[in-house]
Formats: sequence, structure tokens, C-alpha cells
Amino acid sequence: MKKKFFSPKIFLLICLIYVISIAAINFGFINSYWEGILKIALINIILVVSLNLATGILGQLSLAHSAFMAMGAYTSVMITKFFTASGWLEFPFAVICGGLVAMFFAVFISYPAMKIPGNYLLIITLAVNEIVRNFIINFNIAGGSTGCRGIAHYSNFSAVYIITVLIVGFIYLLIHSKYGRATICISQNEMLTKSCGVDTFSYKIATFSLAAFFAGIAGGLFAHELLVIEPNMFDYTYSLELLAMVIIGGLGSISGSIISAVIFTILPYTIEFILDIKIIIYLLAMILVIFYMPTGLFSDYKAILAAIKQRFLKKFSRGEKS
Repeated sequence: MKKKFFSPKIFLLICLIYVISIAAINFGFINSYWEGILKIALINIILVVSLNLATGILGQLSLAHSAFMAMGAYTSVMITKFFTASGWLEFPFAVICGGLVAMFFAVFISYPAMKIPGNYLLIITLAVNEIVRNFIINFNIAGGSTGCRGIAHYSNFSAVYIITVLIVGFIYLLIHSKYGRATICISQNEMLTKSCGVDTFSYKIATFSLAAFFAGIAGGLFAHELLVIEPNMFDYTYSLELLAMVIIGGLGSISGSIISAVIFTILPYTIEFILDIKIIIYLLAMILVIFYMPTGLFSDYKAILAAIKQRFLKKFSRGEKS
């Protein structure tokens, strides 16, 4: 059966969420504080879905996603600070350049790492994360340890929402294409896939680098939303948070990644005491999911919705009988 790439229901849902969100923001139902949190949730969707491309689809564990995000953030900020005359014209260029810088470094990192048997990429990416952070501090990149301030606010809700939808849509199409099927085969059995004539080495580098490109774009959006960036914002704990979201949402599941990113971004701001210990909660939740629900907590959202619907129907029918 041929997979449908375009669903009118999904398209209508995307449009409906956007219209409701914009209306709520314009009429004051969502204040500037919660608007900012919603935009961070959308940026986290890009990060989690792109990390899932490398980890869930390709099968390569990575802890460098926040480093790629930092590269995108600092690159885009330096470009928008240099070109100040044209306003909005330089923002898309800056964000794309940030993504390309992250992609370049991902190729540089993955080329030797993918040649080594075993999952040494995890150790290498952890080291890279700290190298990038310390490089920004010690070489005084855009303010160094004190951070970069005075960043132009270009990441409005519409821009972040549209970019998120485009990136998630692209990754969805990629996964369900011939390229995506080959990548999944590599994660399942690399030797067998290689024997079928697939250049597994090139596929691994390309997929990992593409995930880094999207992380770089997310970094650009992040910087032009917060207006202040510091190296410590991009430490390895942020990468751990993103990895936890991927595993909790479900490896290889885009819908699970979206749900997980939204819930675990908004939850700490809803229950305040969670904010200080969120990394502990994320990692504990990840461990529990690995042990008891290896496919992920939100991987099969249709089954979850069906179970909720059935529960409400039973409750409703009992209420009618009584």
C-alpha cells in the first residue's frame, strides 16, 4: 500500500493550531511570557525531531546537538549584528548560515567517527560539546563567558512556527522516502545493507550532518528569541535533555518527538519546582521508559487517543445507566 505523503486532516490541524495561537496572542489570551515559552517549545520540536533523525532513524547516539545549536546561534547572531541596515533581509540568510556551519562541523566530526566500529560517536560528541563551549569562552567569541547581548528580536511566532512545520515536514518526507528506508535498514543491520550495494558510510555522514544543520537553524531561532546567549546555555546537559525527550517520545517516531518536546518544555514552567531539577526528572523518566516502554511513551499517539476515547465512552455509558 502506498504511503500518503499529504494528509488534508494534518494540514487543517496545522493551520487551525496556527490561527488559534495567533488569535490568542493578538487578543491577549496568551501573554508575552507564555508566547516565548511556546516559541521555545517549537524550537525544541526542531531539535528533538532532528536528533531523532540521527538517533532513532540512523541509530547513532549523539550528545553534540546543543553544540551544533550553539554554532548556529553564534553564527547567526554575528551575521545579524554585522548587517544591521536591511532588517529582516539578513535574518533568513543568518539562520541558514548557522545551519551550514553546524553541518560543516558535523561532517568534520562524523567522517572519522563513523569509520570506527562501535558506538564511539557518543563519546566523541560529548567531548565536542565541551570543546565548543570552552572554545567560545576562551577565545572570547561574541562576548565569551559574559555572553552576547543586544541581539535583534527576529524570531516572532509566525516565523518560528512556519520554519518548524517546514523542517518537520521535510524530515517526515525524508524518512518515508527511498533514502529514509535505506537509513532505517542501516540502523537495523548495517552489514546486510552494505552487501545490498548501499554506501552506508555516506548515508551515515549525510544523515548525521543533516540533523546538525537543523540544530543550527534552531540555534539561530533560539538566539533571536532570547536576545541573550551564553556558552553555558549549550552545555552537555541540554543535549541530555534532548536525548531524553527523543527516547521518551519514541525512537523513530516524529509524532512522539513532537508530543515529548511540547510536554517537557511547557511542564517545568507550569510546575515551578520542576525547573531546578528538570534534568533529574527527564533522565529518570528516560530510564523508566527504557525498562518498561522501550518503544516510547508517545510513539503510538493513535493508540493513546483511542484508549482515552474508550475510557470516556465507558464512563459516559455508566453515567447514563445510573
